[in-house]
Amino acid sequence: MKKFLSIICLGVLLQGCNYLDVIPDNVATLDHSFANDVTARNYLFTCYNGLPSENNIQNNPSFLSGDEFWSWEGFIKYPSFPNMYLPWMIARGDQNTNSPYLNIYEWGLWKTIRQCNTFMERVVSVPALDDWRCRQWIAEAKVIKAYCHFYLMRMYGPIPLVKENISIDADSETVRMKRNTWDDCVDYVVQLLDEAAQDLPIIVNNRIEDLGRITRPIALALKAKVLVTSASPQFNGNSYYADFRNKDGEALFGPANPSKWERAAKACKEAIDLCVNEAGMQLYKYTTLSEISEAAKMERTIRGSVTDHNWCDELIWGSVKEPGAIQKYVQAFLDPNADSGGIHIFQVLGVNMKVVKQYYTSRGIPMEEDPLWKGKNVETLRTAVSDEEGVIRGTTAELNFDREPRFYASLGFDRGVWYGNGKTDNNPYTLQGLYLQTANMSPGDNACITGYWPKKLVNMESAQVGKNTYSAKAYAYPILRLADLYLLYAESLNESQTTPSEEVYFYIDKVRERAGLKGVKESWSKYSINPTKPDTKEGMRDIIRRERLIELSLEGHRFWDLRRWLLAADYYSQPVTGWNITSKIPEDYYRETVLATQKFTAKDYLWPLSVSLLDKNPNLVQTIGW
Repeated sequence: MKKFLSIICLGVLLQGCNYLDVIPDNVATLDHSFANDVTARNYLFTCYNGLPSENNIQNNPSFLSGDEFWSWEGFIKYPSFPNMYLPWMIARGDQNTNSPYLNIYEWGLWKTIRQCNTFMERVVSVPALDDWRCRQWIAEAKVIKAYCHFYLMRMYGPIPLVKENISIDADSETVRMKRNTWDDCVDYVVQLLDEAAQDLPIIVNNRIEDLGRITRPIALALKAKVLVTSASPQFNGNSYYADFRNKDGEALFGPANPSKWERAAKACKEAIDLCVNEAGMQLYKYTTLSEISEAAKMERTIRGSVTDHNWCDELIWGSVKEPGAIQKYVQAFLDPNADSGGIHIFQVLGVNMKVVKQYYTSRGIPMEEDPLWKGKNVETLRTAVSDEEGVIRGTTAELNFDREPRFYASLGFDRGVWYGNGKTDNNPYTLQGLYLQTANMSPGDNACITGYWPKKLVNMESAQVGKNTYSAKAYAYPILRLADLYLLYAESLNESQTTPSEEVYFYIDKVRERAGLKGVKESWSKYSINPTKPDTKEGMRDIIRRERLIELSLEGHRFWDLRRWLLAADYYSQPVTGWNITSKIPEDYYRETVLATQKFTAKDYLWPLSVSLLDKNPNLVQTIGW
């Protein structure tokens, strides 16, 4: 608890520096900001405050701009949530150039980058500031600056690099910056992270005060993420980007370069070695002396890897902005005595049925490769028997039976067991999802549109207290965690080799073992209709990608992964579906129903720039296709 209190304290500090929200133009004000170590630290915290809010579903495109979640149009356009429709319009395929949705290019990240530059320029002049502290603070600013650049690069491709602030006396041509090449952008971000890593602590110096601040593992893990992204098909040899050029004819992307995967693999291994061997990180596993079921223990393990409020040993980097804010949008109504109108739970992020189907069967392989599932009607009703009541109680669809532990820990569904929420593990809630039952009282307004709730994002200690109160247990939202890094390493190793090495299997199997599954080779050889699939590079590519989509599901990774793999168009061509939640009758409720169709073309992999921005800066070229 003490560890997370420090995160809250940091969040308060970040939110309390309003007077620094705008970089002052006059020297006197800047001089005051760097008059001593206290004011300089406050300026650094303003740089932190400029980081994206990762668990804000209105501003983070990875929630509602993709195909992982869907929501009611009535809620999306509700006046109390004026920005909610922005990502949803992107998911529908209605992006535009006149006023781009989620136009983050013209929001605050450039300001944050300029603040970081100002901080790095001025902090060296702070009187009596210890040299080691000065170097560490500069390193923190470098990582923030690197992440802001990377965030924009994933969205817009090559961007102008703001290596230093432009003087207010600069001529118009200097101000009108053009895009740098993709490789230049990547190399600069990596350079910042390498420089920063040298002066960052392996762990925070004071866990009471500093937990949540940037460390060396964060810098190296982020470097690995950047290099894996750059090596991936979207940005490495994508023929669609061959004609993406500046106005002077400069090509913004080079030809395919397979060696980028080797560079990425090396960075991943360097980050893993640091995180595990020096920082003491490990995959989270829930332990207790209490007598609870294996199902309850596994759910606490899987949900805890994401939502543990004590900054668990798996978490490399967590966002402390708006901690726990997402929970009110994903928490199901469980307590029949709660007032659905007054408790401020919206339960409006429904999980797309295609995501539900991607989880493995209980044998650790895809449904479509498991012979026991061949010809099975997933809509057929089935009633749980006693040894299944750790995860299901009552009658539900065949689709919900005989699935892997991450399915039950990540998803809430009608007649599914929901651990936590104020109930003991030996007496949990059972979700009641049929029409007009506790979790589905008002379809079209405040209900889960697909019939599947993203339970994984709710802390186990969050609870409905009494009739009108919901108490959300805040947690740092994971930007980088160890399982992500393991899978990035397995992926980059596999792509850099002719056939998979034992190390590829080792790191993916570590993630699977924590989830209660056998290793890849054992699972496929014993159970799959394609037993030799793990033996080939192409087969392991498919397996690793599926493992990422499952292990990191609902956390925002799918949105970016489908893009960097150049698979978004394929996935988005499938309709958005869910159960027929307007029915009281199980036979009618459990019918897969089309909720929406999406439009996605090659140009949609990147965001457009606004027409007005291009008018102001004629040196800036529009994103290709737009």
